Amino acid sequence: MAGALGVNHFKRYLSFVSFSLLVSTAQADTQIEQLTSLVNQGDMAAAYDLAQQLQPEYEGDPAFDLQYGIAAIDNGDIGQGMFALERVLVLRPDMHLARLELARGYFLQGNDLRAKEQFNAVLENNPPPKVVDQIQAFLNLIASRAEKSRWSAGGSLQLAWGYDDNINAAPESQTTVVTLSDTALGRGDQFTTMKLNGHAEYQATKAQSWFGNATLESRWYADEDPQDFRNLRGLVGSRWLDGRNRYQLALNAQNYQLDNNDYRDSYGVGGQWTYALSKTAIVTTSLDYSQLDYDTADWKDSDLVSLGVNGVIVGNGHWTPVYFAGGFAGREKPDSPGVLADAGVDRLFFGGHIGARIEPYDGLQLTTTLVAQRSNYRGTDFIYNIRRDDNYLALALDASWKLPHDWRFISGISYSRNDSNIELHDYDRTQVRLGVQYQF
Repeated sequence: MAGALGVNHFKRYLSFVSFSLLVSTAQADTQIEQLTSLVNQGDMAAAYDLAQQLQPEYEGDPAFDLQYGIAAIDNGDIGQGMFALERVLVLRPDMHLARLELARGYFLQGNDLRAKEQFNAVLENNPPPKVVDQIQAFLNLIASRAEKSRWSAGGSLQLAWGYDDNINAAPESQTTVVTLSDTALGRGDQFTTMKLNGHAEYQATKAQSWFGNATLESRWYADEDPQDFRNLRGLVGSRWLDGRNRYQLALNAQNYQLDNNDYRDSYGVGGQWTYALSKTAIVTTSLDYSQLDYDTADWKDSDLVSLGVNGVIVGNGHWTPVYFAGGFAGREKPDSPGVLADAGVDRLFFGGHIGARIEPYDGLQLTTTLVAQRSNYRGTDFIYNIRRDDNYLALALDASWKLPHDWRFISGISYSRNDSNIELHDYDRTQVRLGVQYQF
């Protein structure tokens, strides 16, 4: 039924779309006109055969790629057809027929989330009533399919190369009180990183769901092998919806390895309450507790409690801006008080963040974030005979560019600085990275 609906309804759509805006120009090629005529007549088999013959010469021409994409999808070559339509939209993001056919391709692939996004993008441009009705029929099928399938899952894979100019977050030069070894001073190195994320959710009822996600991040330095790390994090919990309110309760765990050896484990629980102020603004309050266990430094073992408030606003404008900001405060308390733990673990902290994301071009996203944190330690350092106070500041700029087939090009640069009244903890750090991300 879905296939028949896709073919028949979209063929009828061609009859009232003005092809003069899409493929007919003063220098229109007769072969592309012939291909267009076959598609318009509904002779998709002949159109597909002709398109394959013309592909080596005309691939990359939006007028050809549009007809080729339609014919390929109708003949079951969905992936190739979608790739052709994506090429059209890279050059002509305003070509709504290509976006409509791309949405149909996603639907036939069973990718309902992407199909719904593309259908809704067409609806935002006020298409003719018949097209609205046809899109609504697809959206109804998507809703029906979602009702039958309560499970959803996805994830992403990032691969990147970068440079870190202070891999151990240490002072760049010797301090006045303590003489540091060369390995204890700040130093830089190139790195390769891999980040794999997966998530799944089961919709138990319309208002309640169970979810889980896991993230594995590994970094390998070119020369500084002892600083190689692996970070594995997991989260499982439940969410409830009640009008404008969404509640979440989850358990979390983390295993952090340094140089292939266990360095720290953490376990905790957290709760969130999100309230929708409007269709474009939400505010989230969170309360989290974690137990931190260090493998070779028991004096660092601690309980960490934090409270946070965050807000997100979707703005108006051509660049579709998204603004976000938040604040947090908390307490880290050592399991075993002592000279080292009181001075280096026991602390009160508070801070906040602010940032924005814009999309200046179709598929290009730019995100900038500023984070600040103040930490006041409660014990007296036995070397410097003062209580440690740290001011941490970090600024990051990230960019991603959408590529075909769910790939993105990613890049980022970040600068962080920790100013402390104990010079051992003063440092600056800059990191840059370039890579790709695949969304599945």
